[in-house]
Amino acid sequence: QGQEDYKKIVDEARDFHDSQSIIHFYSESCGHCKQSVPSYTKIAKTFDKAINFYAVSCARHAAVCKKAGVKSYPTTIFYGAGEITETFKGAFQEKPLKDWVLKHMPSRVKILDNAKVKDEFLGGPKAKLVFMSKKAEFPPRLHLFSMMHSGMSFAAVSKQKHSAIFNNLMPRMPKGKKLPLWYDVQSEEFVE
Repeated sequence: QGQEDYKKIVDEARDFHDSQSIIHFYSESCGHCKQSVPSYTKIAKTFDKAINFYAVSCARHAAVCKKAGVKSYPTTIFYGAGEITETFKGAFQEKPLKDWVLKHMPSRVKILDNAKVKDEFLGGPKAKLVFMSKKAEFPPRLHLFSMMHSGMSFAAVSKQKHSAIFNNLMPRMPKGKKLPLWYDVQSEEFVE
């Protein structure tokens, strides 16, 4: 990415949920940079379309790296609405990198992890959708979707992590439906 691309991505971003970007600054001569490529590539594929991922060679784009304040390699920065949100610190392994991205990714998804949270979420007049999954983790696009639809409330429940809450909602599920699926609280319908 060149100077104009960097300016567009970082300086001119408008909506936080539309412009989340992670930029990986590297040097071709850096051994740690070469070791970071598999983890960074895998995370970029995991979060495909939920966050924009870029890589910038500081040897080829020194001015961009200087403007970003890069002092060592590799440096990975999460940007939201043109603001530097956070710089990744840690081993470039898949799990810590994924956890870091999830921590900084904006979301309006309420995790239904206890009865009180579930009851508070289900009460009230606002339109609500509950994402139900057998897996412990939820798809990154769920968080992006929640940011794009501010007129609706979103929640998620995992059978693996919160089986009691999950099972409380399951009796309402019609036979033949497969997970993951959405539960529309107001219409009391399940949608695949």
